[in-house]
Amino acid sequence: MMNRESSRQFLNPVHQQPTDLVLTVIKGGPLLPATILQTATIAHGDWVITFEVIGESHRVVIERAGQVMMQEVLACIVLPPDLDAHHHRFDTLEPYTYQDGPHYATRLSFLRSPQLLGSPRLSMTFPQIYGKYPVTQLDWHLRDGVLDWASLHIYPQLRGTIGVYSLSTFHLTESEGK
Repeated sequence: MMNRESSRQFLNPVHQQPTDLVLTVIKGGPLLPATILQTATIAHGDWVITFEVIGESHRVVIERAGQVMMQEVLACIVLPPDLDAHHHRFDTLEPYTYQDGPHYATRLSFLRSPQLLGSPRLSMTFPQIYGKYPVTQLDWHLRDGVLDWASLHIYPQLRGTIGVYSLSTFHLTESEGK
């Protein structure tokens, strides 16, 4: 089952750099404040997974029986100093992999010639910067209790573009009771 809703707002161009990105993985809630531009929700048993385009970034929220179990946020944000979470800045644009136990893993990479995802379920194009369009895309697949999702964030540069790809996996079946 999937519900899809989209809210478009008038957006001003914002010059962001991929080096401003922070990967934040939070166990539980509350949700970090965010301006949600697009959202889609899927359900699997008592699990509910929400995918959100937040600015030129994304957030994935995984809930079970009404409680937030985990949040993945890839965004250009300043984190609250008291936030109990895993976070990683991408100052050097080096590939990065993170795993939290047997149920969650993500890997990110940076490419100078990014290709759009084939048929993403969420996709938002932003106002031009340097004559090119920033883009955020999210796609996912759920099979046998394993949820995989991919994101692409395209950042126009003075010369070319930089694409940030992420691929994450969450094992709903392995997370039962945790």
